[in-house]
Amino acid sequence: MKKILVSLLCVFLLAPNLSFAKKSKNSEPEKIESTSDKKAERAAKKAAKKAERNARLSAKKAEAAAKKSSAKKGASYPDEKNTDILTKKATEAKKTSTAQSASKDSSSKKIYETFSVSHGIVKIQSVMENGAVLLFIEDDGNKQDSWIPVVEQRDLGESTYGSLFIDGIEYRLNTSGNVACAFESGSDFVTITYKVRDIAEVKANYVLSSRKPAGEANCILISYSILNRDRKKHDFALKVVYNTILGESRAAHFRTPANVAVSSEFSFQPSPENNWVITSDGRHALCFSLYGDEITPPSNVAMANKNVIEASRPEGVFVEGRPFTSVLAYNNSSLALFWEKFPVPMESEILYSYKINFSNADFQDDAELLKPYVPMAEFLPPPEIEEPQMPFEIAPQDGIPVSPSSPKEDAEQIDFETERNYLDPMKINPQYVQRLIDQINALEQTDPAVNREKIQELQAEINEVLEILRSRR
Repeated sequence: MKKILVSLLCVFLLAPNLSFAKKSKNSEPEKIESTSDKKAERAAKKAAKKAERNARLSAKKAEAAAKKSSAKKGASYPDEKNTDILTKKATEAKKTSTAQSASKDSSSKKIYETFSVSHGIVKIQSVMENGAVLLFIEDDGNKQDSWIPVVEQRDLGESTYGSLFIDGIEYRLNTSGNVACAFESGSDFVTITYKVRDIAEVKANYVLSSRKPAGEANCILISYSILNRDRKKHDFALKVVYNTILGESRAAHFRTPANVAVSSEFSFQPSPENNWVITSDGRHALCFSLYGDEITPPSNVAMANKNVIEASRPEGVFVEGRPFTSVLAYNNSSLALFWEKFPVPMESEILYSYKINFSNADFQDDAELLKPYVPMAEFLPPPEIEEPQMPFEIAPQDGIPVSPSSPKEDAEQIDFETERNYLDPMKINPQYVQRLIDQINALEQTDPAVNREKIQELQAEINEVLEILRSRR
């Protein structure tokens, strides 16, 4: 009995443990199954990343090996992926080379879109891309390239230009100043017409000429004709800049009659004695004639650093002695000619002119060119004074005596006021006024008593000019 009770007690005590074990046995596989899924997922992701990294490394190694082998043997990539990469890179390289060749072609196109006029030792080349003008001098000693540039040409002549000031506002006469231009040329001239908005039309005329009769061309007569096309009066001023290069190889970039050697910034007003500027490399030379016949003397001439000149205005002040070197331009000098503002009525025109002389001997054989200017009137002989002649005598007819002719009462009287040639206000310009003054000075220096009548006529003409100028203001 005791054994039966003991066995029943053991069964009763062990029953809960058996059910717990059963539950645990049933629940434990679920936990194991969930943990293994997560581990498998993590392992798969890790393997994918590792495979991707290995793929990238192998692709880079294959690409490097293919580049190395193609550089040596010209071989292509072995697999399709690398072949696509090579094809893409080859296409990009082709596009790059095409763009570079196109840019080279466009730059060469700019250089060759020009036309030239030459004679003697002078050559004028017009750049149609930007409306600029390049100047050259012939060099007989250089057989490969007989034309030597005398102004900067690496910028296609954009640093040699003219500027029109309209009521104080500057308009550069080339395409960089948004100015339209048209070209015309002949056997001995080049004319460039610039249209500045709807206000002005400027014609820059370059004419080949010679200092000797029937000689080869060795100078250029340059004129700027400015027409006011607006419906009101405007103040016009002109600046002409030459980025010369001949003198930059020497200590003195320029020389003038008054200041023989110019090695730093310098400005002056032209006069009969101070009438030219020369720049030279010791053999080839340019001489700017700024006072004389067929020349409109500038109000100011300046030699300074290129950047200083570009920023200058006709009324600008220059610092004598300042070097030709600046932060942006080393040893780079330019010559500038300034004509001060002048009131021009509507549909009226004003003219400025000067000369550039060329020489392969530094003007050593042109002493006459470097002499002070003497007006042409000084070379004219004094006017001959004619003695009054007696009137003709007519033979008597039919017994009617005839006395020396005398004015009849009903004779036609000449109105000298109406016969007088009045000045045309449209043709008044500084050049015309300067010629009148030069003629008066020349006549006064020769013989004022003999030339008194002519001097009075010229003075009356100047008074009329002053009246016209006052009416324009």
